[in-house]
Amino acid sequence: MFNEQQEQYLGDAIAEYLEPDLRLIPHSGENDYLASIGQQLLAALPPSGIHFQFRLYDSGELNAMSVAGGRVYISRKLVSAAKNEDDIAGVIAHELGHLFTHQTAIEMTEIFRKQLGVTSVTERADIFARFHQLLATPPKGNPSDDSKGEDRNQDFADQVAIYAMMRAGYQPRSFATFFDMLSDNHGKTGGALSSFFGITKADSKRYRAALKLAADIPAHCVPQSPSSSPAFVAWRQSVIERKSADASGPAAGEKAMALDPPLRPDLDRIRFSQDGKYILAQDESTIFVSSKSPLKFLFKIDALEAEPAQFTPDSQRIVFHDSGLRVEEWSIAERKRISVHEVIFPKGCQQTALCPDGKLLLCAGTETAGDFPRVYLDILNVDNGFPVYENKSFYAPGSLSSDFDFWKLYAEILLGTDVVNLAFSADGRYMLVSAGSTTMGYDLIARRAIALGGNLQHLYAAPFAFVGSDRVAVVNTADPVKSGVYGFPAGSRTQTFSIGREYLDSVAHGDAVIVRPLKDYAAGIVDLHSNKFIGVSKADPLDFYDDESASESPRGGIELDPMGASPQMLDLPISSLGRLKASAVSPNGKYLIVSGRTRSAVWNLSTGQRVYLIRPISGAYIDLGNQLYASYPKFRGADPLMGRYDLDNHNAQTLNFKLPEHAWQFGDLIVQYKLQGRNKTIDRNAALEIHSVKDDSLLWSRNYSQETPAIWTTVDDPAMILAWDLDTAGARSEIKGLSGLAPQIAALKDRKKGLLLEIVDKHTGQHLHELVVPERDISRGWYDTRRGQTMGDFVLVRGESDNTVIYRAGDATRIGEVFGTPIAQNSDLHLFCVRNRENELAIYDAATAKEQRHYNFDSPVRFAAFQPATKSVLVLTADQKVHSLPFETAPAAATQFAATPK
Repeated sequence: MFNEQQEQYLGDAIAEYLEPDLRLIPHSGENDYLASIGQQLLAALPPSGIHFQFRLYDSGELNAMSVAGGRVYISRKLVSAAKNEDDIAGVIAHELGHLFTHQTAIEMTEIFRKQLGVTSVTERADIFARFHQLLATPPKGNPSDDSKGEDRNQDFADQVAIYAMMRAGYQPRSFATFFDMLSDNHGKTGGALSSFFGITKADSKRYRAALKLAADIPAHCVPQSPSSSPAFVAWRQSVIERKSADASGPAAGEKAMALDPPLRPDLDRIRFSQDGKYILAQDESTIFVSSKSPLKFLFKIDALEAEPAQFTPDSQRIVFHDSGLRVEEWSIAERKRISVHEVIFPKGCQQTALCPDGKLLLCAGTETAGDFPRVYLDILNVDNGFPVYENKSFYAPGSLSSDFDFWKLYAEILLGTDVVNLAFSADGRYMLVSAGSTTMGYDLIARRAIALGGNLQHLYAAPFAFVGSDRVAVVNTADPVKSGVYGFPAGSRTQTFSIGREYLDSVAHGDAVIVRPLKDYAAGIVDLHSNKFIGVSKADPLDFYDDESASESPRGGIELDPMGASPQMLDLPISSLGRLKASAVSPNGKYLIVSGRTRSAVWNLSTGQRVYLIRPISGAYIDLGNQLYASYPKFRGADPLMGRYDLDNHNAQTLNFKLPEHAWQFGDLIVQYKLQGRNKTIDRNAALEIHSVKDDSLLWSRNYSQETPAIWTTVDDPAMILAWDLDTAGARSEIKGLSGLAPQIAALKDRKKGLLLEIVDKHTGQHLHELVVPERDISRGWYDTRRGQTMGDFVLVRGESDNTVIYRAGDATRIGEVFGTPIAQNSDLHLFCVRNRENELAIYDAATAKEQRHYNFDSPVRFAAFQPATKSVLVLTADQKVHSLPFETAPAAATQFAATPK
C-alpha cells in the first residue's frame, strides 16, 4: 500500500510516537561512528530511495529496532555488550534486512486494512491522521498468533544480514555468536530428536540457521577474525561512559533567568560512611557527598534515576547502579569516577541490589511458565557479568502453599514490585535474602551460601535488618511485641524488643534500627538496648551513627543532629527539578509558584528572587491583583488549609475554610463531589458543586443519579468539560437532554464507544456545547490518561497514546492531530504549547493544526504559560531557569462560544 515516499512519511509518524520514550543520545561523535558502520553495510546492498538514519538511545535493555522510512535504533546497553565492530555490524545488518524487505510497511498495510478498513493512503497529512486514528482504535477480536510469520520475517532479515556482512568485509559468524549471547541461548542448536518432534526453540533454530549460512560462505570471502580496532574500543567506551543529556542552544531572542535561590528537590536517601567521616544525600537526579566534621559540601554526582547509592565498607568510595544495570564507582578522595560497568543479563531483573563493595549485583526476577509462579535469583560479577550464584527456582509456592502466598507473588509480578526482602551486613561481607518460605545467607567475600540456624531459617515476609555485622533484628509479624535480635548466622535470640509491623532498616553504626513509617512521623530510630525511640524525623531520609542522626532539613539540605546539642544545617547545591505537584504564574508574569513533594516556593520573576518558601501545595491560583490562593494538603502532622498571599505587600492569611473530602482546587475554582444517599463512592449518585476559591461561595451545582462525569478545565479558558464514556448509563442519561448529537453519534464506527463531552461555562454552569468524539478507553481502565481542554471554539482531546486531537466545538469537526501533551494555551490567539520530547516545546495553531514555533532546551520542560501582554511564552525547565520565548503570530479571528440553552 505504501510507496517509498509514503513509507518515509509512515516512518516519520511512528518516530514521532516512539522517540519521546527512547532518550535518544544526541552526541554526534557516537552517532557518527554508528552511521559509518551502517553506511558501509548499505554500500554492499542494492541502491534504495530510502533515507537511512542510525541513532543510539539510552536504555538498559539489550535491544535494537527499526521502523519504516529507514530509521535504525541501537541501545547503549547493546553497544556495551559488543566485543567488536562486527557484533554491531551484524545487528545493524539484521535491522536493514527488515527495512529492505519493507516488513514494517507490509505489516502496517495489513493493520490499516483490518483495524481501520483503509486500503490506500495519499499525502503525509493523510498518513499521520490514519496513524493517530489507529492509536485510538482498540484491536479487533483476539490478537492472532502469527509466530510463523514473525519467524519468517526474522529469517529473511538474518539472511540479508549475513549477505551484507560478507559483502561489507565483516565476519558473518559474529552475527550468530552475538545473537546467541543476546538471546541467552547458551549455544543451543537443537538436536535431531527435538527437531523431529518440532520442539526446538525459535532462538535455537535461528542460531543454527545463522551458523549454517556463515559456514557456507567460502573462507576467502570473509576476514579471519572479527575487527576490534582501537577506534571501536574508544567509541564503545565513550558510549558506555557518557549517558544521554540532550543539548541544544538557546532559542532566538530567548531570555533565561535562574531562580534564586532554587527550590531544592526532595531527598530520597541519607547515609553516613562506615568511618563516620562523610554523609551521602541523594535525590532523584543527584548524589551529594559532604564531610561530617566540619559539616561541609564536597562534591556531587549526576545520577539520574539511580538506585540507592552507598559508601563502600572502607569509606573510600561510593557505588551505585541504575535499573539498566549500569554500575558506577567514585573515589571520594579524587572526587571523580574511577570505573563504570554495564552488566549484561539478558534474562532481566525485576529487583536489583548492589553489594556494598560494588563487586556483585543481585538480580531477582519472576517466571510464570508452568503450574506455579516462581522467583529466580542470580548474583552477578560486576566486572564481567558472569553469575557467581544461580537459582532458577529460589522460591516457588507449591500445591501445599497457602492461597495468600500464591496470590501475593502474582500481585508482585503484576505490579513489578520487590519480590525478595534483603539486607547487607555493616562490613559488607554478608547478605540475608528471603522470599516466601525460602531464606538464604550468603558470604559475599567467599561467594558461597552459608547455613542459617534458629529463627533465621524461615523469615517468610518478616521485615529484618542487620545490626552491625553479626546480628539481625527481625519483626515478629504475628506478635510484634515479641520481635527479637538474633545472632548471625546461628539464629539464636540475643534480646527481645517491642515494635509494630513497620519496616526496618540498618543504621550506619550503633545498636539501633530505623523504623518506618510511624503514625506521626516518616521514620524513627529505635535504641535496641532501651527499646525506646531516640529520634524521629518528619522526612523519610534518616540515618544514625552512635549518637548523631542525619536527616533532611526543612529547606531540603542535610540536618545533622548530635544528641544533646544544637542541630547543624547544610544547604546543598541546585539539583534538577522533578515533576511538579502544582504550579501557577500571575497573569502579568511577575510571580511564579511551584511545588514539589515536600516544599513549594514563590519567586518574583522581575528579579528572579524567591519571596516565599512554604510547605507543599496541591493547587494554586494568582489573580489580576497578584493575590495567591493555594490549597495545602495534610503534611507531616499539619492539618490541611486554604491560604491567601498578597504577593506585592507580603501579607499572608489563612482562610476560614479548607478543602473538604472529594474536593480539588482547579485554578480559581474548587470542584467538589458530595455523596448522596448510602453511596460510598463518588463514581455515581453524587452532587457536583463548583465553589469560588476565594471565599468558598457556591457558584453552581448539578446532581447525577448515574455515573458522574470526569472534570477537565484549565486556568486559561472560561469553559469546563464534563466527560462520560459513551457506553455508560450516565452518558445515555445526559444525551437525552442534549440536542444535535445524533449526526455525531451516527458518524462513529462503534456507536457505543467514545466520549461524550459537555462544555459549560465553568463559573456559571451554563451549557455551551456538546460533542461526541471517538477517543475511547483503550486500556480498559488500567491506564486511562485521556484528558480534554477547551480554548475558544476548539477542543483538545488527549488520547491514551500521548496524542492530541483538535476538534471544533460547534460541530465536532476533526481539524487535525499532534503528538504530545498540551501544557499551555491562549484562547484568544487559539495557540497551544505541546511537550512531546521532554526537552522540546512546540507551539501549534488550533485552527489549522500547524506548528508555528519549535523550541529546544538543555533541560526537561516542567511548566509553561502564555504571556499575551509581552507576546511571549514563559517556560520553566528542570535546571530551574525561567525562559521568556518571544513569538509573533497573525491568527485568524478567534471565535467565542455562543451560549445555547440546554
